[in-house]
Amino acid sequence: MTESDAIRSSAFAVELTYDRHANHALDHAGVNLIKDVRISNLGDQEAVGLEIALWASPDLAARVTVPLDPLPPTTAAHLGPVPLPLASRRLARQEASEEGALWVELVREDEVLLRQRHDLRVDARTTWPGRDALPEILAAFVLPEDPQVEKILSRARHLLRERVATADAPGDLARAIYNAVQDLGL
Repeated sequence: MTESDAIRSSAFAVELTYDRHANHALDHAGVNLIKDVRISNLGDQEAVGLEIALWASPDLAARVTVPLDPLPPTTAAHLGPVPLPLASRRLARQEASEEGALWVELVREDEVLLRQRHDLRVDARTTWPGRDALPEILAAFVLPEDPQVEKILSRARHLLRERVATADAPGDLARAIYNAVQDLGL
């Protein structure tokens, strides 16, 4: 689907609060991508039989449908976090970042009343999203089995052995690891 596949509605509005990055760390930490969905009935009649559908592309999350309670006229409902299971294996193998999309549809029976596309960045497995990162996923970026970890520790041990005569502070190990990362150009 493309942006041109969006369907606007004068009777309803949907607002999505979500993480702008999807990545292995987010999935691994079990953090919901979707923080809140707000559905507004802008009309003058109660809306019944509505469902909200969400999915992510490219091939990132299968369609999830949530039935909605009747929505009185000129009111809004918040769904809160909506679990959208991500394609774990895909994210674990993601080598390069790419643009994606988070889609939301408001449906009654088989009629799509509203469809929105929201930008989503699908990060490479090892990409740190910077300021946009959630503190909850920080630990997921620690990859003890990564081959680079052994290279860093080996170089740090070598640097510490060279400085054993001058090693006198607890910060020496941290300094050696920092220097090893610089030496290895990581």
